Amino acid sequence: MTRLRTALTELLGVRVPLLNAPMTPQAGGALARAVAEAGAFGMLGFDEDEPAESIAAQAMIVRTAGLPFGIGLAAWVLDRRPHLLELAIEMQPRLISISFGDPGPYVERLHAAGILVASQVQSRAWARVALDAGVDVLVAQGTEAGGHTGAVGTLPLLQLVLTMTDRPVLASGGIATGRGVAAVLAAGAAGAWVGTPFLLAAESRTPAEAQAQIIASDETQTILTSVYDRAQGKAWPPEFRGRALRNPFVEHWHEREDELMRTPAALEEFAQAKRERDYRRAHIYAGQSVGTLSAVTPARFHSSPLATQNSRTRSGGEIGCRGGRESGSLRHPRQRYAAAVASLRPCRHRPRHLSGASMPRRAGLGCRPSPPARRSSQRASMRPRRARLGCASHTAPLTPGRDTASMRPRRARLGWLAFSGFVLREFSALQ
Repeated sequence: MTRLRTALTELLGVRVPLLNAPMTPQAGGALARAVAEAGAFGMLGFDEDEPAESIAAQAMIVRTAGLPFGIGLAAWVLDRRPHLLELAIEMQPRLISISFGDPGPYVERLHAAGILVASQVQSRAWARVALDAGVDVLVAQGTEAGGHTGAVGTLPLLQLVLTMTDRPVLASGGIATGRGVAAVLAAGAAGAWVGTPFLLAAESRTPAEAQAQIIASDETQTILTSVYDRAQGKAWPPEFRGRALRNPFVEHWHEREDELMRTPAALEEFAQAKRERDYRRAHIYAGQSVGTLSAVTPARFHSSPLATQNSRTRSGGEIGCRGGRESGSLRHPRQRYAAAVASLRPCRHRPRHLSGASMPRRAGLGCRPSPPARRSSQRASMRPRRARLGCASHTAPLTPGRDTASMRPRRARLGWLAFSGFVLREFSALQ
C-alpha cells in the first residue's frame, strides 16, 4: 500500500490523513480501534452524561491494542465536569480535541502532559480563539457536518482558515468518499475529519434502528436545528445547532422551540421515543453526506479511501511517485497538488486507461496536455493564450521540492489549483 504523507500523518504517525469524528456516543473504543488498525487515526467521543467508568472502559479497548488514539471533548461540558479532563489525560491519548468553546484554559495542562490539542472551528472568530489558545491542529468544520456545527460551508471556511495559520488544518463536513478526501487535500487541508459515514460502521455504537433510517435517507433530508437540545435540556451554546435527519417531530417544532418547552406532552412524547428508539420522533444527528451511504460496512472501508485508490496507480513510493521514485514529504498544498498531477501523468508504469490519451483536452482553466515528444517551445505555443492561471505542460515533471512557481506566470499565484478538476476526476476513476 502506498503512503500519502501530509503534515497530519507526520504529526500523528499514521498512514492515512483521516480521523473519525468523536461522535457522541457512537465513536466508542471498537470504532476508534478499527479506524486506527486501518491506518487512520481513531477518535473517542462520549456523551456529556456518560459515566467515568464507561469512558475508561471504552478507552481501554484502544489502549490494550497499543494503537494511537484521540478523545473529543466539548468546552462547555468541561466547564460543567472539569474532572473529565484529568480522566482523559489518564487515558494517555496522543490527541485531545476541545471544541465548541474556548480551549485556552486547558491547552497548557495538556501540553504539559505531552498531549496534542485540536479544536473544531466554525468561523474566523472561533479560528482566532483556537490559535490564540495555542492549539496544534485546527479543524475547519463546515455546516454540512452532522451533529453540532456552525453556518459556514466547508470549502469557504477551509480556505479562510488556511490563510490564518501555518499549523495543520483539517477539513470537516460533507466528506464521505475518496473523492471528498482528495478534494480537501487539493484545497490545502492536511487531512479529513469524517463523521457521518462512520455512523454506518459495524464497529460504531449506532443503534441498528438508526442505521436503517440513515440508509433510507438522502442528502436533502437533514435540518440544522436546536429542537433536540432544548427538548433534552442540554446546554449547548445557541450558535451551535445540530444537523439531524428530518422527521415529523422536528418538522413540527423547528423554530418553535419556546412553544415546545411550554408543551409537556410533546416533551414526554420525545423522551418516550428516545427510549424506544422510535426515530419518527427521536433524533439522529447526521450530515449532508448521508446521501452517499447505502449499507453498514466495516470501519476500514471508510478509513483508507485514498490509500486504497493510490495503491491502484501502480507507481512505486507515494502518491507523487514517478517511475518508482520517492516523492518525499508533501507538506505544502502546492507540493501535494503537484505530486498528485505527477502521479497521474502519462507513464510507462501506469495502466493504459490512465494514459495521456484519456486526459481532458483543456483540463482545469485551459491547459492543454502536449505529446511527450514536443519541445518546450512547441508546448508553449500549443497552450491557449488565456491560460494565465493554468499550470505548466504536463510533460514537465512536477516533483515536490522543485520550484514549480518558476514554471508558471508570476501572477498565477493560484495556479496549483488550476487542474483540481482533472485531478479529482482521475482520483475518482481510481476509486
